[in-house]
Amino acid sequence: MSDGKWRPEKLIVIVREVVSGDGEHNLLLLLATEPEFKGFLVKLSGRLTKRSKPVTLPSLLAGLWVFLQMCEVLDTYGL
Repeated sequence: MSDGKWRPEKLIVIVREVVSGDGEHNLLLLLATEPEFKGFLVKLSGRLTKRSKPVTLPSLLAGLWVFLQMCEVLDTYGL
């Protein structure tokens, strides 16, 4: 994901591998190392942040929750 271009399909594949694989450890590693993923989750959470601290743990978790729910809907209804 660090090639500079945004690809949601790649993000979905990575998150599914992380969630179905080794669980929390890989997810925390992904959250800690990918700034694009952090920004995506913060935007998805809908939370407002300060310029001095653009990424907060509550916004990451809220964004992750929304993302996982979207993946569940896509899996269930096959859109």
